[in-house]
Amino acid sequence: MHELLEQFGGLDALTQAIRSQGRPRVRGAIGASPSFTAAALASSLDRPVVLIHAHVEDAQHAADEMEGLGLQVVELPAIEAEATAQTLAGRVAAVRRVQTLSGQGGPFAIVGSIHAWMQAAPAA
Repeated sequence: MHELLEQFGGLDALTQAIRSQGRPRVRGAIGASPSFTAAALASSLDRPVVLIHAHVEDAQHAADEMEGLGLQVVELPAIEAEATAQTLAGRVAAVRRVQTLSGQGGPFAIVGSIHAWMQAAPAA
């Protein structure tokens, strides 16, 4: 990952902005670049990142791409038309996994669609 980071122009400026400003937004990326950028930032900063996509399928693809880059990923499932037991259990599991990974420290990503992020998180 670090070899790829060195070749990715603009990442140093973004990393510095995050360190100084805390939470800048990154927009305008296409294809797999949001996944790559988020994974690179998590690795470079050695801390968690959040990646929000417009569509559920895009979030699922991003989670797969980031896992393929070697990053631990928590996918936040969205409740669709009806809240099924499987979806609710998945949301509880996601919250618990975030708690576990946060306690361990280090980089990981939480990925979900805007729909998933707008829904209440269950108590874990």
